[in-house]
Amino acid sequence: MAYISERILEEVREANDIVEVISSHLPLKKSGKNYKSLCPFHSEKTASFIVNPERQIFHCFGCQTGGNVFTFVMKMENLTFPESVAFLAEKAGIKLEWEEGAEEKKNLRRQLLSVNNAAATHFHHNLKRTKIAIDYLMRRGITESSIKRFKLGYAQKAHDALKKELKSQGFSEEILFKSGLLRLSEEKDFYYDYFRDRIIFPIQNTAGECIAFGGRVLDESVMPKYLNSPESLLYHKSRVLYGLSLAKEAIGKEKKAIIVEGYLDLIQASQGGIENVVAPLGTALTSEHIRLLKRYTENIVLSPDSDEAGHISACRVLELLLEEGLRTKVVALPQGDDPDRYITEKGAEHFKAMIDKALDPFEYKLRLLSLKVDAASIEGKLIIAEELLALVAKLPNTIERSEYLKRLAKRMNLEEEDLKSELKKILAGKTLSLKSSAVEGKGSLVRAQEILIRFSLDGRKDLEKIAGLVSPAGFTGVHQKIFDKILWLSKKIEKIAPSDLISSLGDDLTAGEVISSILLEKEKFSPGMKEKVIEDCVKRVRKERIEKRLRSLKDLIKEAEGRGELDVRLLAEYQHFSKLKTKE
Repeated sequence: MAYISERILEEVREANDIVEVISSHLPLKKSGKNYKSLCPFHSEKTASFIVNPERQIFHCFGCQTGGNVFTFVMKMENLTFPESVAFLAEKAGIKLEWEEGAEEKKNLRRQLLSVNNAAATHFHHNLKRTKIAIDYLMRRGITESSIKRFKLGYAQKAHDALKKELKSQGFSEEILFKSGLLRLSEEKDFYYDYFRDRIIFPIQNTAGECIAFGGRVLDESVMPKYLNSPESLLYHKSRVLYGLSLAKEAIGKEKKAIIVEGYLDLIQASQGGIENVVAPLGTALTSEHIRLLKRYTENIVLSPDSDEAGHISACRVLELLLEEGLRTKVVALPQGDDPDRYITEKGAEHFKAMIDKALDPFEYKLRLLSLKVDAASIEGKLIIAEELLALVAKLPNTIERSEYLKRLAKRMNLEEEDLKSELKKILAGKTLSLKSSAVEGKGSLVRAQEILIRFSLDGRKDLEKIAGLVSPAGFTGVHQKIFDKILWLSKKIEKIAPSDLISSLGDDLTAGEVISSILLEKEKFSPGMKEKVIEDCVKRVRKERIEKRLRSLKDLIKEAEGRGELDVRLLAEYQHFSKLKTKE
């Protein structure tokens, strides 16, 4: 990736007014302070493409594409970020200057891709000559064709098998460490292979480049069951979906994407002719994942594991999907099943039938709640109504809300007007604070981060207040990257222009879309509300950070117990964060 000096970026951007550039491609109509047009990036009948000349940004509220003038040229002309800057610089007669270190970063990326490809080849050859690994995959119903298609491999038991092989090919220990293929021992005197005695799943980006690996144990008693490469220059798990490079064509053809939980779920589905399947990588589905999928389809089918953890995860993801305006359904497999087991035992045709019979989000959640509470009792009705109204509140479309209220009233034998009244309270609470049940899920974290970013761009006073209450580490995914960049820019300039912020994030289209969406949204906050809203948002962000650390510590403690060890430091830290959670 090439890097251009900040000064030149600003000069090029200021020389290319966004209204002038976009109007040379689209007919723009004045609408208040903004300009409107039909979006060039998706088919629509009502104009939802907004251009804001004051902030020099655009956003489509239909397909969620957004950014600044560089982003528009990237999308319109199918260019990379450096190419779009060069395109606009030539148009304005500006000579480009490249920052020091650009070539080093390009070289590092090339080296990481090269070492990953070499490792993938090594693992794949290992698998072919390792009977125990082949036998394991055969028992799991994985065919030879799938082994080739997904380039599956095997990491040997020895602690230095990969290191020796790749060093013999001329790769240094340093580049192997940076790729995540090697770890440094606690004594810090030697490197050892990260993946050992595991089936290896190469992870590719949308261009089909190998950027990381996942490893699964052959012995079910060994913990952790799965390992993924640590994050690197190439790999960010919250932005990568396993199998997307192979599935994107089928997703476009089928006009929907099916999301499963694991590698083997995906491979089993693929073997059965279901190609439009993707999976997150050891993490819950994130807003970045969803924005990535939206480039290919607006129809999502979730197929979670049918256990308690799978249902909880699916309910959290539903909130994110509904907030993003995606049409979503959920496959309800028999209790205790997952796609891998179901396809192995019943066959792919039965699984396809389950996809065709997938439930809408409200039917799915109603079914789950009905198993836990007595839907005929007053208390049961209250619980179900509260949970489903919280889900209805996530819908951006008022007509959809109205239809689901009618259905809920009929199913629960409740008055529709009463439900409307309760929904109004939830929606009002959503605007005023982030404490209502409607925003207690994962979606509220995204919203809290967006609001804090929005206020951070209002001025230095608000930014300093927010930065004093929460660090970038408290944010997640793309929001962390944006807030970190805001703090970095604030040290260099007094007032941060949104367009310059987007430019500083370069090729990250998702970040640009998030920023333009935040700044061009219609929701207003009165000056009197700001203090309370910031306070509620900070609490929500802190809560997530504490809970995330608690989950991580729980896994580490479990892993230590699996080795027959008792780590007193981990237990003490767990108790510390448990107390913090209680205080929050």
